Amino acid sequence: MDQKEINRLRSQVQLASQYIKSGRREEAGDIYDEISARASSDPRLNADLGNLCTHFGANDKAIQHFEISIQQEPYNPEYLALLGIALLKTSDSPMARESFSKALALNKDETAALYGMGIILFGEGKYQESIDFLQRVLKHRSKDTNVLRNLSEAWKNLGDYEKAQEFLDKAIKLNPKDEQALTDLGTLLAETGQNDTAQKHYEQMIRNKIGVGTAYANIARLKNFSSKDQVYIGKVAKTLDQGMPPQQRYLIHYALAKMHDDCQQYDDAFDQFRKANLLQKEPYDSKHDLNWQKLVAKAFTRKSIDKLASIGHESDLPVFIIGMPRSGTTLLERIIASHELADGAGELLEMPNILHQIIDEKNPKTASAIENRLQKDEMRSYAEHYLSVLSKNREGAKRVVDKLPGNYMSVGLIASLFPNSTIININRNPLDTCLSCYFQAFEAVRWSNDLKDIVATYRIYRDYLEYWKSILPAGQILEIQYKTLVENSAEESKKVLEFCGLDWNPDILDFHEKESTIRTASRWQVRQPIYKSSSMRWKNYAPFINDLAQDLANFLESDREPLSEFGIELKNRSVLVCFKWLTCTTQKH
Repeated sequence: MDQKEINRLRSQVQLASQYIKSGRREEAGDIYDEISARASSDPRLNADLGNLCTHFGANDKAIQHFEISIQQEPYNPEYLALLGIALLKTSDSPMARESFSKALALNKDETAALYGMGIILFGEGKYQESIDFLQRVLKHRSKDTNVLRNLSEAWKNLGDYEKAQEFLDKAIKLNPKDEQALTDLGTLLAETGQNDTAQKHYEQMIRNKIGVGTAYANIARLKNFSSKDQVYIGKVAKTLDQGMPPQQRYLIHYALAKMHDDCQQYDDAFDQFRKANLLQKEPYDSKHDLNWQKLVAKAFTRKSIDKLASIGHESDLPVFIIGMPRSGTTLLERIIASHELADGAGELLEMPNILHQIIDEKNPKTASAIENRLQKDEMRSYAEHYLSVLSKNREGAKRVVDKLPGNYMSVGLIASLFPNSTIININRNPLDTCLSCYFQAFEAVRWSNDLKDIVATYRIYRDYLEYWKSILPAGQILEIQYKTLVENSAEESKKVLEFCGLDWNPDILDFHEKESTIRTASRWQVRQPIYKSSSMRWKNYAPFINDLAQDLANFLESDREPLSEFGIELKNRSVLVCFKWLTCTTQKH
């Protein structure tokens, strides 16, 4: 193929890219199919095709094209960086890091590689290192709003909210219609307790027709609606008559569901929740989580934890609150963090990141005999990194809470790395927990859009707990019941603080009056006094939960009578028990 033909094909690829931006994906796809069928090994043309594939979301095909480019020009830093970006989008961080490293060895200012390394480091919880790389990108791409937004998020994770807003303001100044930057600013305002300002900000987004669904969903989280708001609710419902992407439409359904729930219009609320989840639902298979569960159990046994704990870090700073999402972890964090000697760090990703560095699920052998593989220096390095993130801007605190619910998977690692740490599991009524997950507009939580998938995840959570309790010393995990916490808040809070080694102070229960940063979906509720309305919430939705109750029957022994009052008679069910023999077996209960 001569250069003239290659140039013609490259111009066609550029046309296809323009089609994608204008929503003409089918036409763009036709152009790609025609060119890829005729493509030679020309490195530039294949790089163009790879970029086109990334716009389509066809990252595996993009990788193939970039690899052809690199075969022809193995020392081209641009192609190596582009390959790294595509690998990163397929969640292959190790290979992406290798590709970025090669690119930067050839050109220390290769911006795509610098950006990719910044994203990898952010995902590993190394926020300061991420900032260092992203700042280097900014020197060459000072008007790149993606870089500015990521810098803002990194500073926020380091607890510097002024810096975080500074970078968001720069992004919005460059592009006043940047939906993500505007949304991030509203979130930042809400997390720092500026609810009224955040609500006005979202209303302005709606008037400007920017991210309307996102804005309405966030307003719904910030406000408690009543019958006086029926006109406003009707206005929100009317927006569904407009054309909009599914991503925005499902958020409006969530917003309406929350509003109807506040107004005790439960039939309408459930209908809106159902529509929202149908729009958001993506394929989910619990087999992956079950396989990961087996690897974790294989790695962390009574023997391996005992040996690793003997070389673990002596710090007692960390307090880990675990549980299912929407089970009360944020409430419990605020109670502890209100103590003058304690603080809250929100939901840190460090423990899952460390766990995945220790166990490579693509190489199951890494789960075997880790007590012999992990040496004291390596353990110390993991622990020191974690403590540096946990204590950032919280240097005066004696206890700091990490309330990532999913750390129930990391209990073995926690007990090994920090044998003097505190672990508290909060358990909410299974029906309330599962419904609350179904009612929450999570981002990228595939199991939360189908009640059967939620049940599968709940069973995995309970299996983890049973396993940890079977191999750890009695009393190493404090069990707190959400219902008891809200009904006997003083007594239960005393128990929690005592377990954390903190003295009781009745002012702690006034945590909702104190300024603090709250970075979870529960931010509105936790700025209120302790309330009981979310306990036994399932009763409001009894007409819709028979199948859910049957699937959870093994965990609902104490709910049989109240369920019967609503015409739900529990049958005996089978439950998966995956830890007992490290293989999945079905047992009758």
